[in-house]
Amino acid sequence: MPIPATDTTTVRFRVSPRCVVIVRDDDRRWQPLADVLMSTFVVRLAANESELKAHLVPIERVACVCVVTDGHRLRDVHETFVRAGGAPERLVFVSEHDTASAESLDAMSRVVRRLASL
Repeated sequence: MPIPATDTTTVRFRVSPRCVVIVRDDDRRWQPLADVLMSTFVVRLAANESELKAHLVPIERVACVCVVTDGHRLRDVHETFVRAGGAPERLVFVSEHDTASAESLDAMSRVVRRLASL
């Protein structure tokens, strides 16, 4: 006897959302970038390398790291990311120009989405 469709169990597999970590300080405009990325990714904020390291677990869920800071040595951010197992090409250094307009924010969003798809 066949089982009616209404009695079957539906199993859904949900893919864990990808995460973007923004390394930022209060002297740079980072909020517009976070707002744009939140429509697609889970956005985490890091104010230092220790916070960055905490957000890199599990590393396979990290789409990329956006660096919007003048207060941290870029070499230290790079080293922290690579030591956690991140690919250096997933680091995105964000300039003042990249957050200055809707067009530039859209361009940054496309870059992050492209990295997430790799």
